[in-house]
Amino acid sequence: MTRATHTMKSILRTAVVFVVSVATLAVAALVGLPARPAAAAATPLTVVAVGDSYASGEGAMGAGWTNAACHRSSLAGPANAAGLLNGVRSTSFTSLACTGATTASLIGSGGQLSALPSGPIDALTMSIGGNDIGFAGIVSTCMLPPPSDCTGLDPAVTSSITTTLPPLLDGVLAAVPSTVSNVFVTEYPDSTTGLFGLRCGNPLSPSSLGMEGVMVNEAEWASTRVIAPLNAALAAAVTRANALPRPRPQFHFVTGISARYASHGYCAGFTLAFWNGFSPRFVNTPIDSLASQSDIFGTMHPNAMGQAATGAALFDAMRFLLDPARVSASTPSLPVAGVPTPITVTVTNTAGRPLPGAVVAFDGVTAGVTDPTGTLSTTWTFNAAGNRTVTADLNPYSVGSATIAVTASKYTINSSPAPIPLGTLPQLTLSATDSATNQLVAGTFTVSSRSGTFTVSSGGSVANVTISDTRQTTRVCEPNEWDKWVCGVHTIVTCPTIYFVPALPAYNPADASYLITCTESA
Repeated sequence: MTRATHTMKSILRTAVVFVVSVATLAVAALVGLPARPAAAAATPLTVVAVGDSYASGEGAMGAGWTNAACHRSSLAGPANAAGLLNGVRSTSFTSLACTGATTASLIGSGGQLSALPSGPIDALTMSIGGNDIGFAGIVSTCMLPPPSDCTGLDPAVTSSITTTLPPLLDGVLAAVPSTVSNVFVTEYPDSTTGLFGLRCGNPLSPSSLGMEGVMVNEAEWASTRVIAPLNAALAAAVTRANALPRPRPQFHFVTGISARYASHGYCAGFTLAFWNGFSPRFVNTPIDSLASQSDIFGTMHPNAMGQAATGAALFDAMRFLLDPARVSASTPSLPVAGVPTPITVTVTNTAGRPLPGAVVAFDGVTAGVTDPTGTLSTTWTFNAAGNRTVTADLNPYSVGSATIAVTASKYTINSSPAPIPLGTLPQLTLSATDSATNQLVAGTFTVSSRSGTFTVSSGGSVANVTISDTRQTTRVCEPNEWDKWVCGVHTIVTCPTIYFVPALPAYNPADASYLITCTESA
């Protein structure tokens, strides 16, 4: 083995590993996450990062490593996550992540989990698994020029992902102590596409800057046969961990990372295809790594933009840790379904400070955005009665909600003839009318009697119908005061029924059987 080959393989040993990160306030604009003023003092959050090189910050050295041995960077995703959280709620942060870590690096007496700070931990970000399946060897083989073809590794890789890795992941997740409230395990990013999502290595998205040896079929294989099943294995491990007996942490599998990397892979940016410059790459090529950290250990690791994109997905998953936006809604009178109602919604933080720019929705339908006073005044028509939900969404606060009680619209029911007699009728008309507007309420009447069942549309008529009761006669014997049995005939009468079902949910269904002249006693 040549020195160059040995160096490249050792570099690529940590080429693709699990990422858990959130963009810093400095790069928040890149992913559309505005920094917000801190809310009132609340119990501080504690965030700890464990895992491998993607969590430590390999590839995004910035001004220098905060821990040279582990290649930890202040630009690492978990550190940025703590910064965003701290913008709303006081947050402490500790990183134990180290480049090259495997599942074995996290457990045991010398593992990262054994070094967790004492006391409750609100969020543990975990990035692990890639090194366990030999991803470095996969990447190094793929980078070799033809006739080398890394797709020949498929049987071994599949066996590693489906057989070897699951119990290793189970062991790590089971080892997380119950002092941790939430564990955030993130998916691997798929870095194999360029502009417009074209697979790297094809003629329209050629690779360069040290990645020329990865052919399009190898990139396709890495995406579909390595990254996708690896993410599926991680998701399954999270599901199994959540089934463990309590007390235990709540485990979260963070998705949306690969989606954010689409069109921003290693062949994007200014490479051989100049048009790829319209889609910057989120990962380092060997040349990028040399330029940014004076070695090539950052190859296939996120750069600052990649950390920001990964962080955006993780931050979305962590927002529930933050104080929610507080929502209040007021109306001048009890809202009625189907009737326009003036509503004023006020959104504040926990200190009562107004939150402008919050997106307000009623039952999931956007109604508008709060003004500089944190208020939205609008008129809204609720389609159905009951407790309706009002939500306010404003990054980085978690979504706040309130309820509004809505009553059903009132209506009256009429018949012709009125009341409805038993027997054969030449014509029967039934209608429902809105009590407030006097407009016809659409719907269907169902009339059931011993003579059969028929329906009538509201406002409609039916001719030559028979409506009759049902009579059942039974012989009943009871003792009298002298203990003599007295028998007689008892008749039970079942009256016809009329049931109205409105066409619109603003009106509640109603039993209109009172329209019929019938008594249940005989």
